[in-house]
Amino acid sequence: MEYRIPGVTQTPVDKKGGLSFAQGLRAIVRQDPDIVMVGEMRDLETAETAAQAALTGHIVLSTLHTNDAASAIPRLLDLGVKPFVLAPAINAVIGQRLVRRICSACKTEYTPEKNLLARAELILSGISKTAKVKLPAKLIFYHSTGCEACKGLGYKGRVGVYEVFVVNEAVEKLIHQQAITTEIKRQAVTDGMVTMAQDGLLKALAGITDVEEVFRVTEE
Repeated sequence: MEYRIPGVTQTPVDKKGGLSFAQGLRAIVRQDPDIVMVGEMRDLETAETAAQAALTGHIVLSTLHTNDAASAIPRLLDLGVKPFVLAPAINAVIGQRLVRRICSACKTEYTPEKNLLARAELILSGISKTAKVKLPAKLIFYHSTGCEACKGLGYKGRVGVYEVFVVNEAVEKLIHQQAITTEIKRQAVTDGMVTMAQDGLLKALAGITDVEEVFRVTEE
C-alpha cells in the first residue's frame, strides 16, 4: 500500500529508462533534502554516493542484507567503499529480525528443555555491564499451548528483535583497519550493544515470545 505523506518525495528506480539507484540518489542529493532514504545499497556507486551525502550533512537511511549489525561494516568495505570515507560517514547500525508473539490468552509459565535453558542462560550472561540491563534473580519463561484466540497456533502477531551499535572512535579505528565482523561485534558488545539473541531472550522473559522462537530466528 502506498501513502501520500506531506514533505516526502519518492523516486522509483527505472533501469530501462536509465535511472538506477545511484543515478537517482545523485539527482536527489542535488535537491538538497534534509533526509534521504535509499531502499537498499547493492553496489559501490550507490554506497559511495550515500556515504558522500552523509558527509555533506544529510541524514541518510538505508538497508543492507547481512546476518547481523556488525556485518554491515565489512559488507560496505567489500562493496568497495574506502575506510576513510565510511568511518566518518556512518553513525549507527541497526540489525533486526521478526519473532512471533506468543498468544496472551493462553500464555503460561514453563521451563524450557535443559539444553535450551543452558543456552539461554549462557547468552544472557554475556550481556555487557555497559548495557545496564538488570536481569531477574530467577529466569521465568513463558509458552502458549494454543487456544481459540490464536487458532491453536500458540502465536499471534510478531515483534522485532534488535541490536544497535553506535560508531564511536573505537569502531572507527576498526573500520580503518578493515577489521573482520567478529572484532567489530566484540567491540560493539563491549560498548554496550545487546545482541538480537539477547534482546529476544529479554522479550521471552517479559512474556512476549518464547525461547524456541528466539533461537529459531536468531541462530544460524
